[in-house]
Amino acid sequence: VLPGLMSGELIIVDGDEGGVILAPSGETIEAYRVRVKEDAKTRRRLNRMTSAPCVTKDRISIFLGSNINYKEEIDSAIANESEGIGLYRTELDFYRDGKAASEERIVEDYSYVLSRARDMPVNIRAVDMGIHDGTNGDKTSCERGLRFLLENRGMFRKQLRAIYRAS
Repeated sequence: VLPGLMSGELIIVDGDEGGVILAPSGETIEAYRVRVKEDAKTRRRLNRMTSAPCVTKDRISIFLGSNINYKEEIDSAIANESEGIGLYRTELDFYRDGKAASEERIVEDYSYVLSRARDMPVNIRAVDMGIHDGTNGDKTSCERGLRFLLENRGMFRKQLRAIYRAS
């Protein structure tokens, strides 16, 4: 219950902007109705585009894969007719429980993705640990990628074994 909100009172929850409008005016309600209609049109247009072939104007076919962060996202990629997994970022599944996963759990995760992908290509990225610099969402290069894995060979070997076993 929000302070000052009466039962049955109208509110608008704006999930795009992350806000709540209490007792919106008629003008605000109408503006949101228009926005909802425009969003629906955009979604319909985008849905038509997802099933269109990925071909340049000069008729060159290109691979357009989905990127996933968690194994469960493979289902959304398939539902949206992805041609494959362009990049499976494994670090979030690898540390899902707040600690490095066991090899068996990693094999289960990778096997799930590969079995759901069937014949689609899947690019599995080795754990990419880094320090976020807080400016642009990217990681600083000092602790990134292969350098980190070569300093943590046990983790790297575990992941490579899991990829091999799952494949």
